[in-house]
Amino acid sequence: MTEKFSGWRVKRGDDWSPTLRFYTDATKTTRKNLTGFSAVMEFRNAFGAPVLITLSTANGKIVIDGPNGQVTLLLSHTESDVNWSTAITDLKLIDAGGRVKHHLQYPFVIEPVVTT
Repeated sequence: MTEKFSGWRVKRGDDWSPTLRFYTDATKTTRKNLTGFSAVMEFRNAFGAPVLITLSTANGKIVIDGPNGQVTLLLSHTESDVNWSTAITDLKLIDAGGRVKHHLQYPFVIEPVVTT
């Protein structure tokens, strides 16, 4: 089971680093062991559109704390200083055996700021 999200809103030019917690039970008492997992998250304007940003364990933009069932996403202020405002994304987790599960398919909004 994963925590429920309705999407993310990030101010343009802000650092963004949410930590997601994964559980094995509906009451969220037992963390899922993510040891050996890898992950990828792509941001696109629409399904099938070119990738705007990629976060992954391979590029160091996703960090997995396996025993604690946590996934931290890392987007720097320079990476969020973009000329688009809305994207869609999901999180793809791949276990050590190569099994794939997609999580958290939601909108991602970059909000304008007054002070640049």
